[in-house]
Amino acid sequence: MRISRRAAALGVLGLAVTAARAEPLGVRDAEVLHGRRDWTARLTTPVYINGKGPFAFVVDTGANRSVMAADLAAELNLPAGRPARVHGIVALQDAETVSAQSFTAGRLRLPIVDVPTLRREYLGCDGFLGLDAFRDRCVAFDFRHGQISILPGRFGGPDPREIGPTLTSDVIVLARERFGQLTITQASVLGQRISCFIDSGAQLSVGNMAMLRILKARTGDRSVTPAEVVLQGATGQQVRGEVAEVPRLGVSALRFNNFDMCFADLHTFSLWGMQDRPAMMMGMDMLSLFERVKIDFRQNTVSFEIAQAMAPQMVS
Repeated sequence: MRISRRAAALGVLGLAVTAARAEPLGVRDAEVLHGRRDWTARLTTPVYINGKGPFAFVVDTGANRSVMAADLAAELNLPAGRPARVHGIVALQDAETVSAQSFTAGRLRLPIVDVPTLRREYLGCDGFLGLDAFRDRCVAFDFRHGQISILPGRFGGPDPREIGPTLTSDVIVLARERFGQLTITQASVLGQRISCFIDSGAQLSVGNMAMLRILKARTGDRSVTPAEVVLQGATGQQVRGEVAEVPRLGVSALRFNNFDMCFADLHTFSLWGMQDRPAMMMGMDMLSLFERVKIDFRQNTVSFEIAQAMAPQMVS
């Protein structure tokens, strides 16, 4: 069995629920971009480079740095920049970079200059917009309307510290900033605390082997019969992993029951210092279960909006 994970390229990344609304997400000063699902179900957004485009870039909250396809850089005749090293799913690897005068998404000029280039066959798209494009901003994924919104950090919503989990507002989770990514510490598997990172560039959610060991210990080895898989990252590196059923996962007030998940010793977990502590990356297979997901890098919060019909099943 082979699972291609074209997402964990560059070392990364309280609840309340709302009834579904008719209008798409958008607030004053927000740039609402019409996204599309690529073949791996990730949301892409149109990007212009030096005024040319549009090009389909995946918004990747699991990557510290934006990257682009090498053939696109050649097509645009972008000048070479300084060599760089990028974090793959196995190890660091050298990469060439190119320089661009401007990166724009809608009306927004993104603060991206030197961009590592990787092979399109591994990226699966024109490129990734990493965290260097969204510092101190809020990125909102509207899966119902197929939109991505880029908003100022803390875009006028209520302070999440004053909101408890209810069925009438977004589920808002406080997070900690770690290496530029937001880490949700209010997560658990079968009652054991774990760390959870949001990785919107990942096709699949992946847990580390420490999390799998907890799963086996809490359920008994005989009840967990993992299937072997091969995970492939955006640098082309591959690593063997396992797929096993997770009986119960909690993220603050959210709950996920009886779902299959990949487990592997990714370099990314070592980069975060999480190789021996249970941790997971929440990819698009889980994020797209929600109506909308907002990741606020200034306020250090992640909010999940659930359709009213699904709320009783997903919120405790």
